[in-house]
Amino acid sequence: MDNRNTKTLRERAARLKRELDAANDDGRYRNLSFIACGNLTRGCRRYLQRHTEKICRLQRDYELCRRILRIIDGEAFSLEEMDRCRIEIMHRYPQYEVPITVCTGLVFMVEAIRKSFGGKYVRYLRKYPIRLDFGTGKIFEIAPDDSIRHIPK
Repeated sequence: MDNRNTKTLRERAARLKRELDAANDDGRYRNLSFIACGNLTRGCRRYLQRHTEKICRLQRDYELCRRILRIIDGEAFSLEEMDRCRIEIMHRYPQYEVPITVCTGLVFMVEAIRKSFGGKYVRYLRKYPIRLDFGTGKIFEIAPDDSIRHIPK
């Protein structure tokens, strides 16, 4: 494992979490959201929209960073997490509109997880295998070259 890169990723995840918490705790944002009752001036509406977009961007970056750290640490993805990745990419790739089940191909599921990163963290996705857990007692490990290995729990 590349310690320097994982340390940088862990620091980035911690920084993103702090920024996300600070953005959610912003007093002006909370007051505009709850006290104004819809009667906002143009400047307040713009601030509210910019701040909401900032929160969404920070949340997305934090989730991607945590997800890549899970892949690096060798944690397995459950069916719910795989389905969440599929839902994220459905608007870009229409072939992922069908729900992911145990009967769906393993490579198809891993491809959905990889595509959910949207081009970020590509070098880690090419280096580390992705593990899938269906709750059956076996964990499937799919390497970047799509070779499959069974790992007992």
